[in-house]
Amino acid sequence: KTKMAFFAVLCFLAASVLAASDADIKRNSTEVMRARGFTVDEVYFTSPDGFILLLQHMHHSPLVAHRGTILVLPGVMCSSYITVIADQAFPYDLAKQGYDIWIHNARGTTDSRRHVKWSPKDKEFWQWSLENIGMVDVPAVVEFVLQQMGERSLSAVIAHSEGTAEAFMALTSSPRAANVSTMVQRYISLNPTVFMHHVSNPLFQALATIKLPELISALGTRDFDVVDSVKKIFPWLCDIPGFCSNAVCLSVGCEGNQWNKAKLDDLAAHYPAGTSAQDIVHWAQLIRTGRFQRFDYGAAANMALYGQEEPPQFDLSKLTVPTHIFYGGRDTLSDQRDVTQYLLPALPKAALASAHLYPTYGHGDVLLNMDTPTVLYPDLYAALTM
Repeated sequence: KTKMAFFAVLCFLAASVLAASDADIKRNSTEVMRARGFTVDEVYFTSPDGFILLLQHMHHSPLVAHRGTILVLPGVMCSSYITVIADQAFPYDLAKQGYDIWIHNARGTTDSRRHVKWSPKDKEFWQWSLENIGMVDVPAVVEFVLQQMGERSLSAVIAHSEGTAEAFMALTSSPRAANVSTMVQRYISLNPTVFMHHVSNPLFQALATIKLPELISALGTRDFDVVDSVKKIFPWLCDIPGFCSNAVCLSVGCEGNQWNKAKLDDLAAHYPAGTSAQDIVHWAQLIRTGRFQRFDYGAAANMALYGQEEPPQFDLSKLTVPTHIFYGGRDTLSDQRDVTQYLLPALPKAALASAHLYPTYGHGDVLLNMDTPTVLYPDLYAALTM
């Protein structure tokens, strides 16, 4: 079982070699959106700690009145590309309904690799995890987007995968949580990766089997390089001939098996978009412990930083924004047991507005499954009116 899990990491490498004839494969995400007839602005925002982040503003259709503004937070190692590559992607439909869509490209991804002081060549550039995105970047981005739009609140934050964890952090535990919570009318959480007791995704399972100090030593302190990491951690895998042909499905999750093949190949050319090694170490920690907690620097450093030897958990009881949970029955990262047994009970009853299970959906199906317009979107649009 362990060797099978480790072999899954090798499969992930194939994401860089898949090819397709679809025109979108050569486009960046802004070009993909514009090719579908939407007006898109590229706006660069400097985070409080100096990262220069790309935000893409997709304007609502000129055929309808402006209904509000939505901020989209993609998942781990994902740029905005994954949220717009499918022809039926929800940002397009929401823009047609009158919503302005802003998509956040997290620090470390393809288009957000600049800093006012550090270069990606500097180790200091990579010393962060999803905690920093959720606690620092997301609250500031919410405020910035509202300033740009001249509005008092977002119609919604819609987050997927790691983006859901970042949103929960921003709305409950960041220094600006109380203020930011007044600026978000509702939070829509797609495949929440918060409590991760039952993760069965082979790639992340393999990483979580390694003890924290050894994982930090193996991955280093810079960006997460999949090829280099496999050579360091699992050198024997390099002797196995051939790669998996389903690398994106392995990591993102397409257990529902209803994806457009051309779009899967397009995505493979742009995924993974990058992250820090520390981010992956943090994910391994969350999976290993099953706790939704801050980064573990070790007992001594934790005591100095947090005032306790164990990293504190994020306090979901402080959530006040009406929240809608969407989760899949075949998700190997956001297992439905982790949602029903741990996440839902942890949320205040007053904040939990709705929860929706899609039995045949895996982790990436809410973004890429071809049947989302009939299966998922009616619930999504209903949540936007609640």
